[in-house]
Amino acid sequence: MKVQLLIIGFLALCHGYHAKVVAGPFESRIINGVDAEIGEIPYQ
Repeated sequence: MKVQLLIIGFLALCHGYHAKVVAGPFESRIINGVDAEIGEIPYQ
């Protein structure tokens, strides 16, 4: 699980939108936080 989250976090940094599309609800919360940091509009 931790490895999966690390991979998803990396994808979020490189391709926030694409990672968001393939992520589940729990992962999406983390990716939303990353997107906000890099200037993308969080998906709600």
